[in-house]
Amino acid sequence: MSTVDELRWATAYHEAGHCVVGLVTGESPSKASIVAGDNYEGCTWFDDEDVEALLVDDPPREVSEWYVIRTFAGPVAERRHTGDDVALGTCDDYAKATELLRRLTADPDGLGESLVARTEAILEEHWPSVERVAASLAEHLTIDGETIRKVAHLKAGHHS
Repeated sequence: MSTVDELRWATAYHEAGHCVVGLVTGESPSKASIVAGDNYEGCTWFDDEDVEALLVDDPPREVSEWYVIRTFAGPVAERRHTGDDVALGTCDDYAKATELLRRLTADPDGLGESLVARTEAILEEHWPSVERVAASLAEHLTIDGETIRKVAHLKAGHHS
């Protein structure tokens, strides 16, 4: 496989991780793309994403934790696919996730490790869905939310 193909597939798995974990945690992705932009290789958009509100308001801890898990899902899925040690910091939203961790606890590293473990468990349980979404992204480059839901075979809000 060429380096371009490897990058395409790694990015597809990264975005598929965000999509599937978003669906599992009750967030509905509206679109995902592996077409590179100015500061990213791919991107997933969510209908109800208001990250700034999480940083300004005082949401329930569970809401913030699910956001962090969804953020970690991209690099964790990419790492599982490639076998490479993909840094969590590859996510554009990682800085916001880190800020949320700091607001939630005096031990953000400990909570972060716990949330990574939860992310890994969700991905393990739903890996066939991640593979299907990644394959659709690799083939079509951009897919809408309806396609994501159809290909993933999951319903929004299926908490693990």
